[in-house]
Formats: sequence, C-alpha cells, structure tokens
Amino acid sequence: MFKHAPVNHPLRPLYRTIAAVSALVTVAIGVIGFFGTSSDDYFAAGDGKVLGLLGMNPGHALLMAGSGVVLLLALLVGRNVDHVVSFLFGAALMAVGTAGLLIMRTDANFLNYRMSNVIVAYVIGSLLMAAGLYLKSGRATTAAH
Repeated sequence: MFKHAPVNHPLRPLYRTIAAVSALVTVAIGVIGFFGTSSDDYFAAGDGKVLGLLGMNPGHALLMAGSGVVLLLALLVGRNVDHVVSFLFGAALMAVGTAGLLIMRTDANFLNYRMSNVIVAYVIGSLLMAAGLYLKSGRATTAAH
C-alpha cells in the first residue's frame, strides 16, 4: 500500500506534528462537544452547537473524540501504522464531509452536520491525508526501490 509514498522524508517530524495537532483538535472538539450537548439525545439533529458554530450531538462528539484518540495511539505506535492510519482517517473525514453535504438538510442528518462541520472535516481530512503521505519510514535500502 502506498508504494510510491516517499520513505524517510526529511520533513517527517513536521508531518507527525501536523497529524498530532489535528488529532488533538479532533479530541478537544469531541470532548467539548460531548459536555456541551450531553443533555441531548445521542444522535438527534437539532440546535446543539459547540464553539458557536459546529453542529454537534453526543454521538457525533464521541465519534470525534474516539477517532482522535485512535489516531494519537497510531502516532505513538509509529512503525508505519501512523502513515496508514493518518491517510485513511483523512480520507474518511473527506468522505464524511461529503456525506454531510448530501444529508445536511434532511432527516438523515444523524450527526447534526452544518456547513461549518463540513469545512472542519475537509480541513482536518486534508491535513491528515497530506501528513499520512509523508509519514512512511523505513531503512535507507528500501528507499531506493
């Protein structure tokens, strides 16, 4: 998988930092969202907001916090687990953002998505995908292949 991704990129520490900050922001939004909407139904579309603009419900908040924790754990493990998980989580966030666009004003909006959620999903997803492409590590002999 990703055999054309650069191995041991010189800016790998920067990309690890970008992925870690993205994961921490995701966890923070999830935790703030859970405490801000804890009295709501878990997957109810309604007026639940976090940070003044992000639509949120407790289920959405737990999904965000959980995925951020999984990403942080992958970054701690390293050994190219971070490379794969960062890229796949980024792609998944892009897909969720697109799905949010499709269901935003329908009864199927169980994550309580708003346009601001889509923008946040696209930004964090783009950062994670870019970071995931450059986190691949290996021996110097594998870099020549």
